[in-house]
Amino acid sequence: SFIMGALCVRLSKLYFGMFQISLGSLVWAIAFRWKSLTGGDDGLHGIPIPQILSSVSGSYYFVLVVCVICVTSMAVIVRSPFGSILKSIRDNPERSMAIGVNVKHHQLLSLVIAGAYAGVSGTLFVVLEGSVFPALMFWTLSLEVLIMCLLGGMFTFIGPMIGAGITVM
Repeated sequence: SFIMGALCVRLSKLYFGMFQISLGSLVWAIAFRWKSLTGGDDGLHGIPIPQILSSVSGSYYFVLVVCVICVTSMAVIVRSPFGSILKSIRDNPERSMAIGVNVKHHQLLSLVIAGAYAGVSGTLFVVLEGSVFPALMFWTLSLEVLIMCLLGGMFTFIGPMIGAGITVM
């Protein structure tokens, strides 16, 4: 996420989003075609999972604990001075830059943090399914996350979670 973020923060607004989707599609294409590493279209099956997580209740409680930790850490980030800076950049990047905020640095840091959370979610998926597929990297799933945020409300902390609940139902 650092490398992709370093490329993306050079752009702004619509170009920023389009370039992110393009880079994501490039990574998907590489994963899809690199059969020796990713299994190609078939993906990776039978990923070894620790014995304690192989039961339904074990995996459920593990995922629950990790999700609680992640949501709590997100809440801490949102309520921190760093979170306030990100909100100011979202609302008015020019004004943030005028008061001395290094906008590109903070955007890059937020993309790296988002990439870390995406990595955690991918790991949780493997814990539940025992397999993973390049199709999970296709751009339409990113669009689904955007729809979740729009449904629940992008400017609240709980909004995207509500949108996810609506989408999954």
